[in-house]
Amino acid sequence: MLYFNFFIGVFIVICYLAIIYLANKNTYFIFIDKILHFIFSIYISLLIKIMIFPIPINKKIIASDIKNNFGLKHNYIPLINIFKNINDSVSNIVVYNMIIGNFLPFIPIGFIICIFVKNRWNKPKIFKIGFVISASKELLQLIISFLIGYNYKGFDIDSIILSFIGYLIGFMLCSLFATEVQNQWN
Repeated sequence: MLYFNFFIGVFIVICYLAIIYLANKNTYFIFIDKILHFIFSIYISLLIKIMIFPIPINKKIIASDIKNNFGLKHNYIPLINIFKNINDSVSNIVVYNMIIGNFLPFIPIGFIICIFVKNRWNKPKIFKIGFVISASKELLQLIISFLIGYNYKGFDIDSIILSFIGYLIGFMLCSLFATEVQNQWN
């Protein structure tokens, strides 16, 4: 198994902060803004750790899992897994994990993006950012599954929908008192 370790997290944080610095090197960089970017990069690193890793790389284990049909199934039909899990109600924990595990982690992302985006009322831009962030997790899982030849984590369109809703709720929560927050950091 390939695990997410401390050094990968530090590397992600350093790369993110370097990109932010290079993109803003001609402007005044406020200390609070640096702290927010640092917190955001740590949060993204933790999400990557939780949602992408561990990645199976041992060929014998992968072959055994494929033989025993342990791979997860992909879902390309919107809302089908949510309704299926609610109707089957095999376990409420599955439904809660599906909804809360995809919904709650993206609320802080929407909140932080609201602070970073200068023109928060540009709805197409906000929707594009939210969709890209929400879809990137599932697409990365799908790409890794194809590369290793095994569905270690299933692609689920419902996860993208729930993540996007969480992002939008976080964005709207920030927008409720955005003028106060924006005035403090600008």
